[in-house]
Amino acid sequence: SPKPKKNRLLLVAGLFLTVVAAGIAAFFIVQPPEAEIVQPPVEILIEEIQNAALGNAAKTHIFGGAITTSVRNTQLFVTVEDVPRAVCGDTVWGLVKKGTIAINGKISRRMSPDTVRHLCASNGEKAKIVWRPDQP
Repeated sequence: SPKPKKNRLLLVAGLFLTVVAAGIAAFFIVQPPEAEIVQPPVEILIEEIQNAALGNAAKTHIFGGAITTSVRNTQLFVTVEDVPRAVCGDTVWGLVKKGTIAINGKISRRMSPDTVRHLCASNGEKAKIVWRPDQP
Protein backbone atom coordinates (compact mmCIF):
# COMPACT_ATOMS: atom_id res chain seq x y z
CA SER A 1 0.00 0.00 0.00
CA PRO A 2 1.33 3.47 -0.95
CA LYS A 3 0.47 5.17 2.37
CA PRO A 4 3.14 3.45 4.59
CA LYS A 5 5.88 4.07 1.98
CA LYS A 6 4.97 7.75 1.86
CA ASN A 7 4.94 7.95 5.67
CA ARG A 8 8.30 6.17 5.88
CA LEU A 9 9.75 8.53 3.24
CA LEU A 10 8.45 11.56 5.15
CA LEU A 11 9.85 10.14 8.40
CA VAL A 12 13.30 9.52 6.84
CA ALA A 13 13.30 12.97 5.18
CA GLY A 14 12.22 14.59 8.46
CA LEU A 15 14.94 12.80 10.42
CA PHE A 16 17.52 13.72 7.79
CA LEU A 17 16.53 17.41 7.90
CA THR A 18 16.54 17.35 11.71
CA VAL A 19 20.06 15.90 11.79
CA VAL A 20 21.28 18.43 9.21
CA ALA A 21 19.65 21.33 11.12
CA ALA A 22 21.17 20.10 14.40
CA GLY A 23 24.58 19.86 12.75
CA ILE A 24 24.35 23.37 11.35
CA ALA A 25 23.18 24.74 14.71
CA ALA A 26 26.01 22.96 16.52
CA PHE A 27 28.51 24.35 14.04
CA PHE A 28 27.45 27.92 14.80
CA ILE A 29 26.85 27.47 18.53
CA VAL A 30 29.96 25.53 19.49
CA GLN A 31 33.00 27.79 19.30
CA PRO A 32 36.38 26.23 18.63
CA PRO A 33 38.70 26.39 21.64
CA GLU A 34 40.52 29.70 21.79
CA ALA A 35 43.97 29.48 20.26
CA GLU A 36 46.79 29.76 22.76
CA ILE A 37 48.64 33.05 22.45
CA VAL A 38 52.17 32.20 21.41
CA GLN A 39 54.92 34.66 22.23
CA PRO A 40 57.17 35.35 19.23
CA PRO A 41 60.64 33.80 19.64
CA VAL A 42 62.40 37.19 19.40
CA GLU A 43 60.37 38.43 22.39
CA ILE A 44 61.34 35.30 24.31
CA LEU A 45 65.01 35.95 23.49
CA ILE A 46 64.77 39.58 24.69
CA GLU A 47 63.12 38.36 27.89
CA GLU A 48 65.88 35.77 28.39
CA ILE A 49 68.55 38.45 27.95
CA GLN A 50 66.83 40.79 30.42
CA ASN A 51 66.41 37.92 32.90
CA ALA A 52 70.13 37.19 32.60
CA ALA A 53 70.84 40.81 33.56
CA LEU A 54 68.72 40.25 36.68
CA GLY A 55 70.82 37.22 37.62
CA ASN A 56 68.44 34.59 36.23
CA ALA A 57 70.58 33.46 33.32
CA ALA A 58 69.70 30.31 31.44
CA LYS A 59 72.74 28.55 30.01
CA THR A 60 71.27 28.67 26.49
CA HIS A 61 68.67 30.85 24.79
CA ILE A 62 65.66 29.87 22.69
CA PHE A 63 67.84 29.52 19.57
CA GLY A 64 70.39 27.28 21.30
CA GLY A 65 73.31 29.68 21.76
CA ALA A 66 74.96 30.51 25.08
CA ILE A 67 73.93 33.36 27.35
CA THR A 68 76.57 34.48 29.83
CA THR A 69 77.00 37.42 32.17
CA SER A 70 80.15 39.14 33.30
CA VAL A 71 81.08 42.19 35.34
CA ARG A 72 83.86 44.54 34.30
CA ASN A 73 84.59 47.72 36.25
CA THR A 74 81.26 47.32 38.09
CA GLN A 75 79.45 47.21 34.74
CA LEU A 76 77.25 44.20 33.94
CA PHE A 77 77.48 42.67 30.47
CA VAL A 78 75.21 40.02 28.97
CA THR A 79 76.75 38.11 26.06
CA VAL A 80 74.47 36.23 23.70
CA GLU A 81 76.13 33.84 21.24
CA ASP A 82 74.77 32.39 18.00
CA VAL A 83 71.81 34.72 17.48
CA PRO A 84 70.30 33.92 14.08
CA ARG A 85 70.69 36.82 11.67
CA ALA A 86 66.93 36.73 11.02
CA VAL A 87 66.14 37.82 14.62
CA CYS A 88 69.29 39.80 15.41
CA GLY A 89 67.89 43.16 14.32
CA ASP A 90 64.62 42.85 16.23
CA THR A 91 66.52 41.66 19.30
CA VAL A 92 68.83 44.68 19.14
CA TRP A 93 65.86 47.06 18.71
CA GLY A 94 64.21 45.48 21.74
CA LEU A 95 67.23 46.29 23.91
CA VAL A 96 68.84 49.40 22.40
CA LYS A 97 66.90 51.94 24.50
CA LYS A 98 67.73 50.02 27.67
CA GLY A 99 71.50 49.95 27.37
CA THR A 100 74.52 49.83 25.10
CA ILE A 101 74.83 47.11 22.48
CA ALA A 102 77.78 45.66 20.61
CA ILE A 103 76.95 43.49 17.60
CA ASN A 104 79.72 41.13 16.48
CA GLY A 105 82.21 43.21 18.48
CA LYS A 106 81.22 46.58 16.99
CA ILE A 107 79.33 49.47 18.56
CA SER A 108 77.68 52.15 16.47
CA ARG A 109 76.86 55.60 17.85
CA ARG A 110 73.98 55.82 15.39
CA MET A 111 71.82 52.75 15.47
CA SER A 112 69.78 52.88 12.28
CA PRO A 113 67.99 49.89 10.77
CA ASP A 114 70.62 49.73 8.01
CA THR A 115 73.50 49.85 10.50
CA VAL A 116 71.95 47.15 12.67
CA ARG A 117 71.24 44.94 9.63
CA HIS A 118 74.83 45.38 8.41
CA LEU A 119 76.36 44.62 11.83
CA CYS A 120 74.09 41.59 12.33
CA ALA A 121 75.20 40.21 8.95
CA SER A 122 78.91 41.00 9.39
CA ASN A 123 79.67 37.58 10.87
CA GLY A 124 77.56 35.34 8.63
CA GLU A 125 74.31 33.67 9.65
CA LYS A 126 74.88 33.93 13.41
CA ALA A 127 75.62 37.06 15.42
CA LYS A 128 77.07 37.76 18.84
CA ILE A 129 75.29 40.43 20.85
CA VAL A 130 76.79 41.99 23.97
CA TRP A 131 74.37 44.15 25.96
CA ARG A 132 75.37 46.43 28.81
CA PRO A 133 72.14 47.40 30.55
CA ASP A 134 71.80 50.99 31.70
CA GLN A 135 72.44 51.40 35.41
CA PRO A 136 69.24 52.17 37.36
